[in-house]
Amino acid sequence: MSKNLYKDYYDAMQAPDADEWKYERAQSISAKIERVREYASWNGISEEEAMEQLGGRNEMGG
Repeated sequence: MSKNLYKDYYDAMQAPDADEWKYERAQSISAKIERVREYASWNGISEEEAMEQLGGRNEMGG
C-alpha cells in the first residue's frame, strides 16, 4: 500500500473484473479512509497529515 489511500482505493477499483478480491480491498481501504478522516478531525489536521502520521503505525492498525 502507498501512503495515499485515495490512490490505493482508485487502483483497487480499476483492477480487472476477474479479480475476485477487488471489492473487498476497496471496502477495506474505504474503512481506513474513514478512520483517517475521523483522526484528522479530532486532531485538527489535514487528511494528508493524518495519513502520514497513521501510516507509520502498522498500516493504520494502531
